[in-house]
Amino acid sequence: GALYSRAGHPQAAELAYRRSLALEPGDLLAISNAARLYRRLGDTALAEKLEEKARHYRSRNPYYQYHLAQQALRAHDYDSAREYARAAIQLYPREHRFYFLLGAIYQLSGDSRLARENLDRAIQLSTNQRQISRYRHKFDMLLSTPRAG
Repeated sequence: GALYSRAGHPQAAELAYRRSLALEPGDLLAISNAARLYRRLGDTALAEKLEEKARHYRSRNPYYQYHLAQQALRAHDYDSAREYARAAIQLYPREHRFYFLLGAIYQLSGDSRLARENLDRAIQLSTNQRQISRYRHKFDMLLSTPRAG
C-alpha cells in the first residue's frame, strides 16, 4: 500500500490496505497508512475512524508508552514521563527497561527512594549480567546529576 501510494496510485494503495487489514485487522502500520491515504483523498470520516483505531492500539502498546515516557523525560516533563512509564509497566510488568526508566525519572525529579526501588526491580527482571552492570553504572551517573527542585 505504501509503495502504491508513493508511486501515485491511490486506488491500488487502498486495495492493498484493505487486503492487509482484512488479513490482520490490528496492524497498526496498515491502519495508520490507510488513515493518511483517506485523509489525502478527502474521506475525513474514514480517516478519523482509522486514526481513532490507531490511537486505541497505541494506547495499549507498552513500548509506545515507554517511547512517550522517554520523550517526556527529554522535555523535562517528569509528571508526564512518570505517567507514561507507569502505563507501560501496567501493560507489561516484566520489562526491565520500563522500571529502569521510571527509576531514572524518579531520581531526576528528586525521589531517590522510589528511584532505588525501580532500579532494583529492573535489576531483578534483567537476566543479562552486562545489562545489570550498565544499569548500575547509569544509575551511579544519575546520582551525580543535579535534580529538579
